Amino acid sequence: MIIAAIAILAGLLGLVVLYMRLPQFRTVTVSAARFLLELPEPVTARWRWAPSMPVRSVSFWLQCGVIALLLAAILLEAWRVTGISRTRLGVWLLVDSSYSMATRQGSGTRLDLARAAVEQAIRRAQAQAGNDAPCFRLSSFNQQRTDHLDDGTADATLALLKGLTPQPVGTNLALPLAALRLPASGGCAVSHVVVVTDRPAPSVPAGTDRALVWIDVAQPVDNIGISAVDIQRDPFSGAVREVAVAITATGTPPGDARMTILGPDGSPLLERRAEWSPYGPWRIVFEPAKSGTYRLALSPSGAYDGDDLAELVVDAGGQPRVDWRLADRTLPMRLGWALSTVNPTLKVVDDPAQAGPEPTLVVGPGYRRSPASPVALFADRHPILAGVNFDVLDQAGMNAARLPVGFTPIAADTARHVWIAARDVPRTAYIPGLPLAGEGPVEKASMLLFFNSVRWLMSEGSAPAPARWLTPKGTVIDAAVAEGDMTGEPASFGSLDDLVPRAAQDGGIPVWPWLVAAAALLFALERAYAARYWRVA
Repeated sequence: MIIAAIAILAGLLGLVVLYMRLPQFRTVTVSAARFLLELPEPVTARWRWAPSMPVRSVSFWLQCGVIALLLAAILLEAWRVTGISRTRLGVWLLVDSSYSMATRQGSGTRLDLARAAVEQAIRRAQAQAGNDAPCFRLSSFNQQRTDHLDDGTADATLALLKGLTPQPVGTNLALPLAALRLPASGGCAVSHVVVVTDRPAPSVPAGTDRALVWIDVAQPVDNIGISAVDIQRDPFSGAVREVAVAITATGTPPGDARMTILGPDGSPLLERRAEWSPYGPWRIVFEPAKSGTYRLALSPSGAYDGDDLAELVVDAGGQPRVDWRLADRTLPMRLGWALSTVNPTLKVVDDPAQAGPEPTLVVGPGYRRSPASPVALFADRHPILAGVNFDVLDQAGMNAARLPVGFTPIAADTARHVWIAARDVPRTAYIPGLPLAGEGPVEKASMLLFFNSVRWLMSEGSAPAPARWLTPKGTVIDAAVAEGDMTGEPASFGSLDDLVPRAAQDGGIPVWPWLVAAAALLFALERAYAARYWRVA
């Protein structure tokens, strides 16, 4: 912008210099005899350059005007002026198509109620539009927005509305709110956004050009459903040892409710009758006997059938897979660990440089009987030191090591020589050595230190085992969290009375194109004027 302005100013200065160079001619009548005489020598210097006012040069002033208009177009590029205000009514209809809209409410489903609400909104918009017919845009949303109609009439919108069905996926309420600020993409010029869902209206952002009408069609219904599935892992092996299922009831729960848990082979593992409590959900706990997919089935179905069936993939394996890099393999053989270098759950090495992304235990050169070295620095709340007697550590005479890069010391002696260290990312622990054989206090402390380290390393090394909610046909419901939440009161925002034409907010008309057009017109005028003095040979 600045460079262009400087260039235009330089052009204007050059134009002034050009006109200053043009000589000023005068018509003078002299006698021919004057040319026969010797002219006197000039007593003053004559300059080729001389100032001259181009007041009588119309072309000069026209060209100055062209440059001035171009300069103004550059400097005023962001200037807008308000055009002629025009009212319009364009309605963007966004209908919730998540699986919770399949909830039975009244004589139909919530999606049926949503269709009726949309039809009412269309009829009200037609009645309040005035002389101009309103335009409509139709979209559905769940975890993503799907556009069905960009610009259509009321009849076209109603025809497409009949084809909407609940999809096995959850709800993302940020999508309809984003429609308030999305730029116009052609088609219907949107002035109002109408959202029809079974979720209460969230906080509405201020300062948007489009008006919002949020219609919550949900009403309290009786429902029971699986609300949560929690797992408990073995702290040492990471295998799933216990599964806790929570069943929540809203409204009046049925007395004959029953939970059936099917094992990996499809046979019933257990069956429990409902034990409702006013103090919380009904809970069922079971221990998976083997690895596989367990299915949780709740009956009878409530108003929402997307929380009656769930499945859980359980890894109930016994021992971890260990990548043992030490020469002495006596300990893993005694523990019955499966040695494997493919996707290990634990790696045991003697060099911190060999640590990988998996949980890694770095083992030092071992313990020494003497001399004793007192503990001066320790993190007493770290899980690796749980239950360890520090007086025994003072007598152990452990081999100290240089603190590896990225590790935090957990125990060190008075000379700040590190005995035990750890880091969180990637999860790695350093201990002085393998457990000592024997029944003495030092031997027991070394054994406890080893298994504390393994337990800490594997506490976050196991993959999660989330439950998946299914439809009655067995289809997985994506992002099913809170889809079965039937608590809370409905909360709408705005009213159908708000569907009236609004003044168009087009952001104003830019000025610079008009300045450029004026400069072009002025340049054409200057060329036409200068053509009077052109000489044709």
